[in-house]
Amino acid sequence: VTPACIQTLRRGAIVGREFDIGLLEACHGDAAADYVDAAQEATDAAILVEVAPQRYRFVHFLIRELVYEGIPEDERADAHARLAATLETRAGNGEPRWSEVAHHLMAANRFEDAARACRKAGAQALRQLAFDEAVQAYTDALAAAEGAGGFQASDEIELLLELGHAQTRAGEIVAGKETCLRAAALAREEGDSALLARAALEHGMALQYARVDTELVALLEEALDALGPSDSTLRARVMGRLAAALQPAEDPEGPMQLAREAIAMARRLESPETLMDTLRNGGSAMVDLGDVDERVVLDRELAVLAEELGNPVEALRGNLRSIMDFLALERLDDAYRAMRACERITEELNHPAYAWRAVAMRALRALWEGRLDEAEALIVEVRAIGERGADLNARAVYTMQEVRLLHYRG
Repeated sequence: VTPACIQTLRRGAIVGREFDIGLLEACHGDAAADYVDAAQEATDAAILVEVAPQRYRFVHFLIRELVYEGIPEDERADAHARLAATLETRAGNGEPRWSEVAHHLMAANRFEDAARACRKAGAQALRQLAFDEAVQAYTDALAAAEGAGGFQASDEIELLLELGHAQTRAGEIVAGKETCLRAAALAREEGDSALLARAALEHGMALQYARVDTELVALLEEALDALGPSDSTLRARVMGRLAAALQPAEDPEGPMQLAREAIAMARRLESPETLMDTLRNGGSAMVDLGDVDERVVLDRELAVLAEELGNPVEALRGNLRSIMDFLALERLDDAYRAMRACERITEELNHPAYAWRAVAMRALRALWEGRLDEAEALIVEVRAIGERGADLNARAVYTMQEVRLLHYRG
C-alpha cells in the first residue's frame, strides 16, 4: 500500500484494533477525506474492514500488532500522548473514558499523568458499579506511580484506600482488608491519625452478619485513641463502625450506647453524610438486639436521608432494615411499602450485588403467606444472584430461608 495508507494504518493502530476517522482527524489535524481514501485503500487490500460509516477494524489482531510494532518508539510514544490529550479534550462538557486516556498515557511513558488518569478511571468505574474495572484501574495507578519514581506517603495511602474500597465493593473482602492494613501501617509510620481512621473505616466497610472481626475491632480502637476526644466527623464515623464491629457482644448494651453517642455527635456536627454513615453503622449495632421502636425510627431516617443524598445503596439498606422492624411491630402494610421501595432501588442499581436482596424479601413474603413452592424457587434465585454478586451475606440469608422453608414443610 501507499505511504499515505501506511501512515493512516499506523495512526489507527495507536488507537487500537478499531478506530474512527473523526478521532484521527481531531488528533492529527489532517483532512478527513485523506483518511477515508487511505482507509479505502487498506480495505481493498484486505487489511481493514469498515464496521460502521468511517469506522474501521483491522481484519486480524496480529495485523494490527505488526503495524504497531513497526512504528518507531519515539513516534509511538508521541502519538499515544497526542491521542490521550485528544480523548480528554474531545469529551467537551462530558467526561472522557478515563481508562482509555490512562492506557495511552501509560503507553506514552507519561507515568505521573497516567496515575492521575487511572485514579479518575477508578472513580468513574465505581460510579458505574463496574467494581472489577475499578480494582484494575487503581492497581494500574499504583504501577504508574511506581513508574514515575514513587510518591509521597500520604498520596500512596490515599491510593491504597481507593484500591481497598474498590476491592471490597467487588467482593474481594480479604484482599480489601489486606490493602487497608497496608494503608494503616503507612499512616501509623507517618503519625497521621486521620488517614489511620480512614484506613480502619475502609477495612470495615463490608458489614458481615453476626461476626466479630477482632482485627477490625483493634484497628478501630487504635484509630479512636489516635483521633482524640473532640467532636469530629471521623470520630463519629469510627465510633459508629466500632459499635457495629463489637456486636454480637456478651453485653450488647455497651456497643448500642456507643452507637447512640456516634449518632448524637453526627447530629451536633450537622453533617448529613456523617449522619448517614453513623445511622448505617449504629443501626447495625442494634439489629436484632435493640428496642424495635428505637430501631424503626433510625432505620427510616437512614432510608429517607440516603434518598435525599442520592445514595441508593444506603437507601436500600435502610428500607431492608425497616422491613424487619415493621414485621416485628406487625405493621404489614408498612413492611410491604418498604419492600416495593427495595425493588425499585435494586432495579435502578441493576447489579447482582444488590439485586439478591429484593428477591430475598419476596421469598420471605412468600414464606409468610404459605406459598412454599414459590418461596423455594425464589430462594434458589437468591442463591444464584448472591453468588454472582459475591456478597458474603447472601449465603447467610438464603441458608436461613431454606431452614425456615424446611421447618414449614415439617
